[in-house]
Amino acid sequence: MIVGLETMSDCISIVCPSCGADHGDDGWEVLQENEVHQMKCEFCRAEFFVSIFECERCVADNVISSLSEHEVKNRTCRACGHRPEIEGEDYEEPCL
Repeated sequence: MIVGLETMSDCISIVCPSCGADHGDDGWEVLQENEVHQMKCEFCRAEFFVSIFECERCVADNVISSLSEHEVKNRTCRACGHRPEIEGEDYEEPCL
């Protein structure tokens, strides 16, 4: 399950998908957009993945975090629901 999906404003807030801790604005704007970044929660020590992206359809900025790298790669815009293609591949539902 994808947790921590936020629409960005002037600052980036990253939420741990394991414990829900908000990591606030801690200089996250230096992270590259459209890349998956591995992070570790400073509160519960869980490792998780984060992606920051701008929707190509509605131009909304989004931050997504998940315990699964696959779910972060298959991102969905919170504002319009658009699922962009990643490296030429269409969205795929993860195998359960």
